[in-house]
Amino acid sequence: MTLRARADVITGTGEVRRVPLPDGSAATLGPDSALRLAFTPGARTVDLLAGMVYVDVAPQAGAPFRAVCGPLTVVALGTAFEVSHDASWLTAAADTGRIAVRLDRGTGPFETTLEPGDWLAFDESARSTASGSRDAGLRAAWRDNVVVAEREPIAVVVARIARWHPGRVVVAPGFGDRRVSGIFDLRDPRRALEAVVAPFDGHVRDLSPWLTVLSKI
Repeated sequence: MTLRARADVITGTGEVRRVPLPDGSAATLGPDSALRLAFTPGARTVDLLAGMVYVDVAPQAGAPFRAVCGPLTVVALGTAFEVSHDASWLTAAADTGRIAVRLDRGTGPFETTLEPGDWLAFDESARSTASGSRDAGLRAAWRDNVVVAEREPIAVVVARIARWHPGRVVVAPGFGDRRVSGIFDLRDPRRALEAVVAPFDGHVRDLSPWLTVLSKI
């Protein structure tokens, strides 16, 4: 079954859309994202099939709000949080209020609680986690046309920016594991890609109108 057939809400390249949910909550999807909804009187679940989503949860007694993205499950204990899937990284971040996070890492579950500003990332390839904290103005900053990276792999940051860039964006083998930090302006995604690779003397090349390659050469 195609992604479009599985999803209740889907966005295209460069499209950010705020969607009201059946319970009065609201979900803001980033570009190239897909969301499936499952709402019953006793449970509320959104399944992020691709991309990124920011959820502003409406309180509802007796009906926990869950967001699922592969092996990652988030339960809202507060009001707003973000979940994203970029390259091999799954990320959960608390904005206002607290969230409970559960990861099925294949070697047993990992559970934790994130306070406002905290984020947790799981690298599906390395089976490892990373964490940190962000100031209020930098949380889910893609909603304001900004990507924030804190020692994240080039491949992950590029995958995020590429949602605003037309065509396919590919990182050359062996180049995407390098770590980069910075704040990148999504209003010009091409320049944002160039800024990501510039510290490593990398280059951004258009092989066709539909294919862009980032590499050291």
